[in-house]
Amino acid sequence: MRQPQPGTHALPERPLVSVIVPVHDVERYLPQCVDSILVQGYDRLDIVLLDDGSTDGCAAPWGKLFRPHLFDHVRYPDGLLYEDIRTTHRICMAADRAACIPDVLFHYRMREGTIARSHDAKNLVEYWHATLRQHNDAISVDDSLHDAMVRRCIYAIMRVWGWWITVPKDGRRQHLSVTRAVR
Repeated sequence: MRQPQPGTHALPERPLVSVIVPVHDVERYLPQCVDSILVQGYDRLDIVLLDDGSTDGCAAPWGKLFRPHLFDHVRYPDGLLYEDIRTTHRICMAADRAACIPDVLFHYRMREGTIARSHDAKNLVEYWHATLRQHNDAISVDDSLHDAMVRRCIYAIMRVWGWWITVPKDGRRQHLSVTRAVR
């Protein structure tokens, strides 16, 4: 902390801000991602890159940025998709404090071939179950989150139904598990 000049008050130390970035097979984008965080002009950052089993080695040079204590009670589920939806909220809910700012600082890179762009029935069922888990976890801790979580669930339902209308009518029977899962 800076020393105050005589006759002035000490400036309060700026709080440490943690930036959590889930990574999966995005090795070639990581330098750009980390640079975009660092150029924001805030100097008290704790950048956490969460690798959930990448096969491209993207976590290798970044391992030193992890804070293991963040995961004392949170584990990514094995064999399930949308693990960030299933877990990130649990890390946030465990925080002692949280701050919100009105600025949009999050940018999601949409790539072809990812689960976010997938129209696979199994992926969409897992997306719905992850969203429902997030809803149940959040309102079990703070019931005031109910309305926000219902909106989140409605968004998930709209995504699933948006996919459903793109499936040819003669192929819908094989995807009935999706609509049953969302009921």
